[in-house]
Amino acid sequence: MLNRDKYILNSLHDLDLSPTMEKNAKDKYVALSKYLDEQGLDSDFYPQGSFLIGTTIRPYHNGKEHDYDLDVLTILKKTLMRKV
Repeated sequence: MLNRDKYILNSLHDLDLSPTMEKNAKDKYVALSKYLDEQGLDSDFYPQGSFLIGTTIRPYHNGKEHDYDLDVLTILKKTLMRKV
């Protein structure tokens, strides 16, 4: 393999979300779903877009890692009924 090919492959690998970042994202939307459930809202969360198909990349700006955004679909299966 040419040095150029190795450089390109290494660069692409560095752009991918780390397993820790992916777990962090999943933990957050699971926690949000749990919170909504505790408030009386039965909900399901599903990843969408690049996160769903595994093509999310780490955002960089001026050589520094920044926050990334993930698209998540939320389905509320029942609503909270409040007495007025």
